[in-house]
Amino acid sequence: MVFATYNALDCIARLRLSSLQQHAAVPRSGRVCLGAACARLVCVPLIYLSVRPRVLGGALGNAIILAVVAALALSNGFLATLSMMLLPRAPAELAEDAVLVTVACLYLGLATGATTSWAIGQGAMHLADLNCSTV
Repeated sequence: MVFATYNALDCIARLRLSSLQQHAAVPRSGRVCLGAACARLVCVPLIYLSVRPRVLGGALGNAIILAVVAALALSNGFLATLSMMLLPRAPAELAEDAVLVTVACLYLGLATGATTSWAIGQGAMHLADLNCSTV
């Protein structure tokens, strides 16, 4: 259910191109985009507190996880599309370099996020101890 919620809301946010084009037209959109991306980091501890150790248990913990994942999905779709729409603002002589830097940062961000998530899952959360085997 969490994966379906995330994917559906991420897709919905990406399909809202008309509102995204209005935001991309604002001159300070780059700073707003960076600030919103950094603000998303607040959501990560909420998810971890709701998973393990189960500080927020029961239906409340599950509802918080779903609400935080929904917020992350909407902001991910919005910010990913908006950041790619802001890329063409680079001067013409720097356009190719801007694309290369953007792609490099995208891959670095994905690799860093995946590695950090794996390290937290193996270390602090002790997910290996859950014995979640598939049949």
